[in-house]
Amino acid sequence: MDVLQKILRLGLLALFLTLLIGISNLPHKPLLWAYIVLFVAGRAAELFHPATEALAEWQRTTPHPRWVTWLFGLTFITNVALPILDYRYRSQVFWTSPLPAVTLWSWLGALALLAGAAMRWQMFKEIPTPQQLATAKPASKRKRPTTEAAEIPKFEPGYLAHLHQQFARGAAMAYLGTAVLFTSLWGLLTLAIVVLPAMLYRYEGKEQTTPS
Repeated sequence: MDVLQKILRLGLLALFLTLLIGISNLPHKPLLWAYIVLFVAGRAAELFHPATEALAEWQRTTPHPRWVTWLFGLTFITNVALPILDYRYRSQVFWTSPLPAVTLWSWLGALALLAGAAMRWQMFKEIPTPQQLATAKPASKRKRPTTEAAEIPKFEPGYLAHLHQQFARGAAMAYLGTAVLFTSLWGLLTLAIVVLPAMLYRYEGKEQTTPS
């Protein structure tokens, strides 16, 4: 994916979140603007990191139960779109949560969202770049400099699984922040029903059964 495609994806994401929240809801509500900025900035940091494609490739090639894959695939709908719509149509539609929109809880949610983004960014900071990997090799095995784009770094499957586990924990924290920021009962329920079971099965269960 080239730079223009990444920028286009980020622009579409920002537009989608803006339309989902509702343009009329944005004026004089800095928390909603902050949510869009944090969400898009976090996604930008991930898209432009060289190791993202390696993590995505590990995700595609590692076998997982179908139900786990489906649950993770639903998380954007259940833990981003649903809490936003719950907030937008509060008291207007019968299915919205009974929780009142409390400013204090929204600020706490913003802090949790920021913590989730920081957890994911910290994970990416620990990953060596292709240049660092190249300089770590013996001089005889280093490739000659070329004008081609930097290749995707190669990592051991176990290390990729560890990185993905850290990333998933950061994502779960961000989903918690989203639910609390929008004071969405459904966002909290889907976090407990959709995200946590899939995470515990995929990562914690495997981690406990992996021989040391």
